[in-house]
Amino acid sequence: MQLANSVSLYSADGPGEFVAEVFARTLNGAKFPKAVMDLYKKLNGPKI
Repeated sequence: MQLANSVSLYSADGPGEFVAEVFARTLNGAKFPKAVMDLYKKLNGPKI
């Protein structure tokens, strides 16, 4: 939960929101720590 909150408030609403927020923000140039990207990959986020 704390990891999701580090991305955005919406990303803590569930795995789908976490993946969507990381994906969208990464496409807009945001950089995230390795732990966030590892969780993104574990949740089967699309390849960026």
